This record gives sequence, C-alpha cells and structure tokens, in this order.
Amino acid sequence: MKYIISNLVNKKWQDKDFTESTFESIGGEVIDKVSDWTGTIKENGQKVEGEIIKNEKGYYRFMLPKTEKSNFRSQQIEKAVERKEKSISGFQESKNESIILSATFRDATLMTTTQINKMEKVSEKEMEEMWLRWRTWLVNHWGEKLSDIADPF
Repeated sequence: MKYIISNLVNKKWQDKDFTESTFESIGGEVIDKVSDWTGTIKENGQKVEGEIIKNEKGYYRFMLPKTEKSNFRSQQIEKAVERKEKSISGFQESKNESIILSATFRDATLMTTTQINKMEKVSEKEMEEMWLRWRTWLVNHWGEKLSDIADPF
C-alpha cells in the first residue's frame, strides 16, 4: 500500500536508530506512531510503499514490500554452478585420460618385457614397435568387456 509520511521523529532504542511517524494512506486512513527500522523514511511528505504490521504489543511497524529474489543473484548462482560443472567435467576427463595413459604405458611395458624375455635377440626398433603395438591395442580396447575382446594379434 502507498502512504504519505508526516510527524516524522528520529528516535534511538538500544543504540539502534529508527523513525516514528504518522502514515496516511491514499484512501485517507491515518495510522499514528508507526516505527520504521529499515531506514527508508527520511522526511515529512515522503511517499513510501510497503506494509504496516501491528505486533502483539500493539506497536505498528513499517515493512518494505516483499520482493522476489533478484534475478541478478540467481543468474550469478547459475553461472557459478555452470563454471563449477565445466571445471569438474574437465578435471574428470583429464583424470580419465591420465589413468588411460599411465595404465596403457605400464601394461604395454609389461607385455613387451615379457615377450622380449622369451626371445633371443631383439633390436631396439623391434622393441619399440612391439611396445607401440601393445599400447595401441590397449588404448583401442580400453573399457571393453573381456568377453568382447578378440585375440590381440
């Protein structure tokens, strides 16, 4: 509801500033001794919009109209959540890649050394080709079920 302020008096209670004034509605209703703790009311003749609430002790208090939560705040929260989700997603992808990389390197090395131990003579080039072949096979079959994997070579 809209009101016009008159008889404004600045007061203090327990080191807190507030105002007490008369509110007159556009319809002519007059309410005396209405307290404003919001700091909205500054001068006589000021027009304000809000609610007047009477508490259990009979005192009147001015309250600003309830507003919906700011779109700005909710937009900022949504943006922060999106950034966080992207960050987590990127971290998980990077983590998965790191796991695949280290596991396939390790396993290709184990497979190659096992094969080399059974051979009499192996050149460095053959060893490298063998390692690359195992690593490629391991990367290509990462995440497959064992029952779906055919003979590697």
